[in-house]
Amino acid sequence: MKGMMNVRFFAAFMLPLAAGLIAIFNACTPIQVGGEIVLKADGSGSRKFEIYIYNEEIAGDNGGNAYDYLRVHGEALKAAVEQKLKWNLKDSSWLTVTVGQGYGAMYNAEIVTLSFDFKNFNDYINKMKTLAKFGGLSLPDDSEFKTPKLKKAPNDQLRFTETGNTALWAVRPLFLAVFDDPNLFDITCNGKNTYFSSDQLRNTLITEAVEFKATLGANAPKLFLSGADIDELFPAGE
Repeated sequence: MKGMMNVRFFAAFMLPLAAGLIAIFNACTPIQVGGEIVLKADGSGSRKFEIYIYNEEIAGDNGGNAYDYLRVHGEALKAAVEQKLKWNLKDSSWLTVTVGQGYGAMYNAEIVTLSFDFKNFNDYINKMKTLAKFGGLSLPDDSEFKTPKLKKAPNDQLRFTETGNTALWAVRPLFLAVFDDPNLFDITCNGKNTYFSSDQLRNTLITEAVEFKATLGANAPKLFLSGADIDELFPAGE
């Protein structure tokens, strides 16, 4: 019960903060990455990437909003993302893509979700690396992807570590595949962008100010601001 109370307190603190940060970052037309991981003691689990595409006009902003940079939405966007994954990955059948509308503090966002299950931790690493390489033989030269780790720790515990940049650089190649497709991405933002260059817009995918949830073993879910490094212990003998 104490753990759940701590989660609720943290959520009550975090959501207003996130809403305020969104207002700041949205002036720079970001697309933000959040999500969750469920990791069981045997190394199996599931992972979600939630990509937030905001539809909000900021007074005095000459960059438009993230939503209007995309030429397709809803089911058409889902189909386009699935096609990019299919073309670039040898096998994308393990990935599920959904597109939906945000709620609460994220009410003004269209959310693209990539999700997958993994049977053990090596399977998790392989699938994360597959996304990060995106059909290449190795990671892109500028990639900041770091391999997540699950190691034994004292007192019959496990230690899970994953850098804040890992999520960003796992999905950035997919973002760039959409960005570089003029049928999907409108650099002019439907005529609203009179400020940002193409090079600047390539960096609008960020991991800040949205929720990332980690459920490790039998522990209660723990909330992080996306982009934070995760270094957590949990019981192994569950």
